[in-house]
Amino acid sequence: MTDHQDTILPVDMLEIRFLKTLFRAESAMVVNISHQGDILAINPAGLILTEVEKNQSIIGHQFNEFILPSERERFKRLHDRVIKGMSETFSCQMVGLKGSVHHIEVHSNPVLDESETVIAHLCVAHDVTQLKSTKEQLRKLSNAIQNSPNAVVITDTQGIIEYVNPMCLEITGYTSNDVIGNSLRLFNSGETPEEVHEMMWRTVYGGQVWRGEVRNKRKNGEVYWAQESVSPITDDFGVITHFVSVHQDITAARQRSDQIDYHASHDNLTGLVNRREYENRLTRVLNTLEHQPSEHVMCVLDLDRFKVVNDICGHAAGDELLRQISRVLQESVRRRDTVARLGGDEFVVLMEHCTAKRGIGIAETIVENLSRFRFLWEDKSFSIGVSIGLLPILNSAPIDLLMKNADSACYAAKNAGRNRVCVYKDQHQKDFQKSGEGVWVRRIQKALENDLFELHAQPIVPIGNHAQPRFYEILVRMRAVKGEPILPGAFFPVSERYSLIDKIDRWVVSNTLEWMANQPRSIPMCSINLSGASISDPSFENFIKQELERYQGLDLAEKICFEISETLVIANLSDAIRFINRLKQSGCHFCLDDFGSGLSSFSYLKSLPVDFLKIGGNFVKGIEDDPVQEAIVQSVNHIGRMMHRQTIAECVETRETLERVKEIGVDFAQGYEIGKPRLMHRVRQKRKYSQTENASGFS
Repeated sequence: MTDHQDTILPVDMLEIRFLKTLFRAESAMVVNISHQGDILAINPAGLILTEVEKNQSIIGHQFNEFILPSERERFKRLHDRVIKGMSETFSCQMVGLKGSVHHIEVHSNPVLDESETVIAHLCVAHDVTQLKSTKEQLRKLSNAIQNSPNAVVITDTQGIIEYVNPMCLEITGYTSNDVIGNSLRLFNSGETPEEVHEMMWRTVYGGQVWRGEVRNKRKNGEVYWAQESVSPITDDFGVITHFVSVHQDITAARQRSDQIDYHASHDNLTGLVNRREYENRLTRVLNTLEHQPSEHVMCVLDLDRFKVVNDICGHAAGDELLRQISRVLQESVRRRDTVARLGGDEFVVLMEHCTAKRGIGIAETIVENLSRFRFLWEDKSFSIGVSIGLLPILNSAPIDLLMKNADSACYAAKNAGRNRVCVYKDQHQKDFQKSGEGVWVRRIQKALENDLFELHAQPIVPIGNHAQPRFYEILVRMRAVKGEPILPGAFFPVSERYSLIDKIDRWVVSNTLEWMANQPRSIPMCSINLSGASISDPSFENFIKQELERYQGLDLAEKICFEISETLVIANLSDAIRFINRLKQSGCHFCLDDFGSGLSSFSYLKSLPVDFLKIGGNFVKGIEDDPVQEAIVQSVNHIGRMMHRQTIAECVETRETLERVKEIGVDFAQGYEIGKPRLMHRVRQKRKYSQTENASGFS
């Protein structure tokens, strides 16, 4: 026999060696267990799971010691069945000596001897911890996608839809049969620019995430806004296999945003562009002149006899007149021209890329159309005229200067007999300086430079059942050389027209805070009126905060209440909300002045975090004799109650009016019956208001 033949082993010996090798190499745990549950043998994979070092002896230990205590009784029952000759497959958790827990899948079989007698229990256990964790993660992920509030779409690399979640079907109105196997183009409305889609595909094919807003289409043809993100899905080798798109319907949010943007740039009464947007457009035109020479025209319009209509027929008629005039103006100009209402009855027109000659023709059309226009209100008829100052714009210049020059041309048109167009000349500015408005501008500027304003205070007292301190409305006057101080009605319109009103606001805020800081006793709350120019100016908010910082430690912010009129809030809604929210964070209070005068602000009140509503004096005055006015005051007060705002009745001039607003449940009253305005430095704080106190008792 050869050497090779000498090494040949018997078949049973080879089988034994093969089984031993397999036993050691098996990646699953293999353990042989005796009738009593003792470990008879265990392979290296089993030592790893049980966390037993190679030199440690595990033989003879109960295998049950490595089973999670809560599952040992179940494992013992399974072991007993296997010892009786049954095969079992089950799952359980085992714990290693170092405390790590593993989920295992166990296949158990009885070990038989030659006489078919069970002599042991053989377990083959696979560690499925990672698999179980992965399955759990997939289950959670699947559940999250199925219940996601956003639409989820999975496509192949060609954009063919393979999966959509229930929210996608709910948003689009399609069924699974409609979309599975269909192209992603199914949702394309045709209203998203094609370059947007091209950019999206370039991005995701490049392995990046694309995010943007698109216009999608529902099954019923309705178009909706979607905030969308599209991501590539790759395999283990980095090859893109699918795309996942997640989007949410943002139509309602876009509509709200568009509405806020609209109110921020348009006049609420007429729908025309407001002062802020007009200045933005004019700024853009002026910026283009630096590198793109062209000719533009701006016109300032001054209506004739508007005040007559307002005084005779009331504010409602005046508002309707402004709406009708706005339509006439828009019909008189080119489609691309901007017609804006700056406030009151002041309108401007910006004609871009328009020669002076063409602009004069358009302006004369406005004059002609308004001269033919008749305003009808109840049984009355009014004719309305207009004076127009026209300014050609050839070079960039400060907006204030352009407005001033156009205003002086408008003044020249009025001075020449009204109902005409006057093109600006240098002489017009000189004539304006000599005019009444020019005199007022110089007078206001002098008052600002020389501290010729003075502050008066009028008490606002509690008349409700709950005890609250009185506070004061701060009123500004201009000092006269002789006689009584000049009321703001004489200089405010000119101040607003020539951008001086915000300077007056700053003077009032600064001097009011100084007076409050110097009070020897408790500091009263003071209410300060603000103009639209101030609440629209971001620097004004910083000015207030800087002024408050000068008096740190006195908590003056909590004693300040800013009054903003209803009409200003509606005309500058987004600016007002921003302004109010930021200053309320500093502790300031806010009052919506002249509330109810527009009868349109109730829908805006929810978004305005004001503390007080001041009921318009035109409703309060004479309430005891007018049931309609009384009903309006009751309604406004009820709305204030429902929205947790305190109410103030102004223009309370008689004892009868005071008693009536008190019966209605108004919280505070202000007016001559309560107290007249007095110079602020003469005001002495009273801690409590007496029901018998009147103007003569105010100190």
